[in-house]
This record gives sequence, C-alpha cells and structure tokens, in this order.
Amino acid sequence: MKIVTLGEACETIMGQAPAGDTYNVVGTGLPLIAGASDFGDYFPKPSRSTTAATKTCREGDIVLCVRATIGDLNWADRPYCLGRGVAALRARDGVADSRYIWRAVEAHVELLRALGRGATFKQITRSDVVGFSIPLPPLPEQKRIAAILDQADDLRRRRWQALQRAEALNQSYFDDQFSNRIGDQNSEGCLADLVDRKRGISYGIVQRGDDVEDGVPVVRIGDFVSGKFKNREFKRTSARISQTYKRTVLSGGELLISIRGTVGRLAIAPNSIAGANVSREVAVIPLLPEISRDVILAFLRNGIVQKRITADVRGVAQSGINLEHLRALRVPKFSEDEVKAFELEATHCRAIENAHNAARQNTETLFTSLQHRAFRGDL
Repeated sequence: MKIVTLGEACETIMGQAPAGDTYNVVGTGLPLIAGASDFGDYFPKPSRSTTAATKTCREGDIVLCVRATIGDLNWADRPYCLGRGVAALRARDGVADSRYIWRAVEAHVELLRALGRGATFKQITRSDVVGFSIPLPPLPEQKRIAAILDQADDLRRRRWQALQRAEALNQSYFDDQFSNRIGDQNSEGCLADLVDRKRGISYGIVQRGDDVEDGVPVVRIGDFVSGKFKNREFKRTSARISQTYKRTVLSGGELLISIRGTVGRLAIAPNSIAGANVSREVAVIPLLPEISRDVILAFLRNGIVQKRITADVRGVAQSGINLEHLRALRVPKFSEDEVKAFELEATHCRAIENAHNAARQNTETLFTSLQHRAFRGDL
C-alpha cells in the first residue's frame, strides 16, 4: 500500500483565533470551533459564534483537534469558523476519500499525538499535520475499507449506547421510587449522620508533591468516570504525606465525590484500592457499615440532589462545594424493606450491565482487529 503524507491527500486549513470582541452567544456570524470542548459525538456543538471569522471549513470537511486534546475528530455539517485549537482536512478530489482519511487518522492517532509539543498545552503545527504519513490505496479500495470500518464502528457505538442505557436502569428505578421523598424535612436526616464520625466527610491531599515510585496511589477526579474506575496508573505520593491525611485513606466501600472543578461525580471505592488516598478535589464519604452504598449512591446521583449540590458551587477560577453544606445534605430515611428491594434491583441491573459491557468489549476487539488489518493491507 502506498504511503503518502496528509498534505498529499488533503488540503489543510489551520485554525486562527478571531478577535475576542467579535464573540457572541446569540448565533450572529459563524459558529466558532475553538477546540475539543466544542466537539460532539460526530458533529461540532459550539456555544459561541464570531462575526470576524478568518479561517473557515465547509460541510464535509474533517475537523481535527491540534491543541491539548490532539487527534479528536468531528465532521463539519455546515461552515464553521476554525479557532486555533483545530484544523480542517479536505480530501483532494480524485485522490482521497474523506471517510477513509477519517479512519486512517483515527487508526494512527497515537503517532499524531506523539508529535505534540508545549509545556502548558501540547500542540501540533501545520507542518506536523501536512507531513503526517498515512497508507493510501487506490480510491475504490479506500471507499471499500471505509465502508467496512464504518459498519464496525456503527456496531461499536450501538453497543456503547446500549451499555449506557443499562447503566441508567438502576438510577431510573431509584428516581421512580423515591424522588417524591426528597425534600420532606420531617423524614430526613443529614448525610453526616450516616458516616463514621472518626473520619467524617473530608477532602484529600492538598499538596501531593512529586510522583513517588511505589508510593501511595492518589485517586483524582479523572480516575473515575460514570461510577467506574478507569484502568490506568495512579499518581503516587509518599507514605508520610498520605498519613498526614489519615481520614481519607481508603479501606474500600467509601463513596467518593468530586468537589472542585468537575463537581458531583461519584463512585464507590473498590476494595482493590484499599490503602490509597485521594486528592484535594475528591471528598470521601465513609458510610457506616449498615448503610447501603447502592442506596446513598443513587440518592446522590438523583437529579434533584445533583442540582442542590451544584447550586452550592462557589468560586470562579476553581469552583467547588463547601463541605459543610455536603455534610448537612438532607437524606430520606429508607426502611429495611425498601433497602433490600433496591439492592436486589441493583444486583439485577449490574448483571445486565456486565452482559452489555462484555458485548461492548467484543465489538471493540472486532473494530481494532479490522482496523489493523485494513491498514496492513490484509482486509
């Protein structure tokens, strides 16, 4: 398979930030894609527009993130203004197929990210993009490969959506059964009453210091997403620093909640990370043994409760929750029968989630295999 540069296959339009005083949020001018924060699943979802666009893309272009989150992709479904964090790739007529270019960049994205330079934000330049090498078979073969990978990707995305719906089942059950109980001051206690009083509800390590090899793992906000811990290496701190924050040393089973920046993200600490600590941005809720983790987790995820938590966010540069308000959060009293019924439902929901997750992993494996074969010339 012939190897070419992206510059040979595509016209490249690098973005440029328009003047700040031309921005607006009422849709005047062209919508502005400043970076990955303006990306959607497939198409951009920018929140700002500008009346002085200098660099633009057109419908059908591929929008590539070149700063901070390098390599993310979106399709342009209309003209947009391109900010400095993105570039547009426009396949050359008769040379390259846009859908194939998307798949080729996607398959080699780690190589593209490795070109990133910069202290505060990694970024790649025009020469990095234009000079990036990709395999390029004849045009009919490009379209065939793109069609196969598109089908596999569609299956992968459907599996992911099914998993997300399965994950929402348990919360839907809680909301249906108990939302009307939230706010009844006569039948509520405080969250602080449900935790180990020796530890209380506390945030973690303020100054972690340099990473310590074989030190104590420190759980940060990015380590748990949608209630699940990501399979990744933790940052680590010294045992001495960790012991300064004894109350947040994990034993497994505590609720964790993000309290600064991204507020209200929740997870149950798995037993596998017993002995780890948490960062300042994470608070530990060490529920008493007799308190159901599933019930309190669902309560804290309830939409009404989340609004109360986020309404309490203070600060601009680094917004966060006042822990006193979290400790005083009113929690309904649940009967023993209600807890048993909910935990049984939670067990059933986890079984459904696990089945969907296994199917999702199979489709990921299938997609990766097809991707490797496609760009080795074996598909």
